[in-house]
Amino acid sequence: MVESCTRPDEYRVAIYSKSDSPQDLSNLLQRELKLHPSDALIWAHHTPGVLSKTFTAEQARALVAAIDQIGIRGSVIHALDLPDPHRATVVHHTRCTEQGLQIVELHNEQDILVPWSDIELICIGEVPLETSRHYSAGMWAGVSAGHHYQSPGVSVPGTPGLEAWVVCRPPHPILCIDHGRMNYEYLGSRRSDSAALNFKQFVMDLTQHATNATLTESTLAYMDHVDPERYRFQSRDDLMRYVTLHTLMVRERTDVPQVAGNTKP
Repeated sequence: MVESCTRPDEYRVAIYSKSDSPQDLSNLLQRELKLHPSDALIWAHHTPGVLSKTFTAEQARALVAAIDQIGIRGSVIHALDLPDPHRATVVHHTRCTEQGLQIVELHNEQDILVPWSDIELICIGEVPLETSRHYSAGMWAGVSAGHHYQSPGVSVPGTPGLEAWVVCRPPHPILCIDHGRMNYEYLGSRRSDSAALNFKQFVMDLTQHATNATLTESTLAYMDHVDPERYRFQSRDDLMRYVTLHTLMVRERTDVPQVAGNTKP
């Protein structure tokens, strides 16, 4: 539902809470946006999220006001302020230091240090690395009912992988870390032969240092070994939409005084 938009006169609408009645929200979207009933119902079922349609400031405010009337929380977002995980910096080598999160040799440039106070959000998610993997049946072929037949082989689900998404205050980029492609040398004697265990230790270090960062529900579920479905996403796009929405929620309350320590959105 999230698309990149750079025009300065366009706005987006974020819906932060899920409707108890998707049909009520669908009816509202039909009325306010003139959507086809089937399209409106699809949009309603994909909330919380950021609507893909762009609006003028007046249209966006009117839609948020209408949504509020049926008990759903939303907000108007300037298109230029919408975080874009598609432009995240993929990190393969990082270190947790006392001063901050060190990104090592990024694009053959100098190392980058992100102060711990500049990390806004930490989101852990598990996504399928591949939709499926096809195993050939070899050269076996046969004839059935007069037709030549080649065995299609076997397709099996892809192996899921864990990712850490670290949202930093501008001008620092959003960071994406794949647990299986990460260099964990900074762990030293704590490093094991298991990428999963090394990733777990990295996440623990990250959250212990970035005490002002908000931890998503998916992150808390991963760290506490509870409700694994909370950090399992059907696709990377689903995870990126989740990161986008929770980043907006965090930034919406940046002017509100926060209690020290990790917070939950």
